[in-house]
Amino acid sequence: MLERSLALHNWVEEALEQGIFPGAVLQLIQGGQVQMFEAYGYAEVAPDLRAMHRDMVFDVASLTKVMATLPAVLCSVQLGRLDLDVPIKRWLPEWAARGDELAEQVTLFHLLTHTSGLPAWRPLYLRAKGQEEYLRLICAEPALYPTGSDVVYSDLGMILAGFLLEQVWQRPLTEVCRDLVFEPLGLEQTTYRPRLPRESIVATEIGNECEWQMCQTVLQRAEWPVTTEQITAHPWRQGTICGDVHDGNAHYGLAGVSGHAGLFSTAQDVAQSLRMWRDGGIAQGREYLSKQLVRLATTNQTSHLQTGRGLGFLVDADGRFGHTGFTGTSMWCDRDQDTCIVLLTNRVHPDVREGMVAWRQQLHRIAFSNESHS
Repeated sequence: MLERSLALHNWVEEALEQGIFPGAVLQLIQGGQVQMFEAYGYAEVAPDLRAMHRDMVFDVASLTKVMATLPAVLCSVQLGRLDLDVPIKRWLPEWAARGDELAEQVTLFHLLTHTSGLPAWRPLYLRAKGQEEYLRLICAEPALYPTGSDVVYSDLGMILAGFLLEQVWQRPLTEVCRDLVFEPLGLEQTTYRPRLPRESIVATEIGNECEWQMCQTVLQRAEWPVTTEQITAHPWRQGTICGDVHDGNAHYGLAGVSGHAGLFSTAQDVAQSLRMWRDGGIAQGREYLSKQLVRLATTNQTSHLQTGRGLGFLVDADGRFGHTGFTGTSMWCDRDQDTCIVLLTNRVHPDVREGMVAWRQQLHRIAFSNESHS
């Protein structure tokens, strides 16, 4: 085990040297025991220089999907408020009003496995603000492919799932997730819109250059109706983002709270969340979710398609499950080896870095190596 921990340590140090990210917090858990929990580098390099600490709060980006939205949906299913296999038009009349095959066919199962037919991303904030306007635009999206025939990882689908939770519970998503997820799982440092001193939060991008570039790509490819004027006139952020969500749709359009992004958390809480899935739905000594729902979430439900997805989670060819976030976050579990790894980085600070995907794949190869370690 010491050899594995040393190999992981050296690989993180190499990423710092290569400039893949300025800082990181890494936790490795094996057999339910924490084998490694280390902080590296810097939480911020511009305009201030701040060292990273193990208890720092990160914008976990798309980990929101599996730390907040997914468990909230499954709890609602368990409580009889939702059904994975009933078309979502039952709860969202705006969706029903589409009047097409998508309206008739899309279920929560499709939203959670990213097989709904909805596209991956749209800069909705250029044309909309607030749930009502977002819902109108998402419900007007033409089908990208027939429901269930492909896997396209979709922020829009998870935004819709968040709206659906609010509709079913008639409460804000922040309250739904707090009561159904964060408190029962003991995630004490996990929240939307954190009210914390800047020094306890890890910085993300300076301005929104990456998001601006994505809008330019949409414009050039004519993928979605947006104009140069709309992009230019948008009130883009300029300074170092710290404590506000990095994602554009969550920040500009949805006041920091969404089903696809917006969550802030620590490595300890991310590991605590992952532990529940690893333990078959048991959290804090009691059943939180049934084994059946956990199995659906963490095993491949799309084996007939090119990409393996559970409910929410990505499932790789070796049966490991996990999720990543754009800001440089990830949580991954190998049940066969009873090993979990949580990595939180600030790879989008001070600007978005390349090389993260390949580097992280090697990190997982090291973490999940079945060679004997002393």
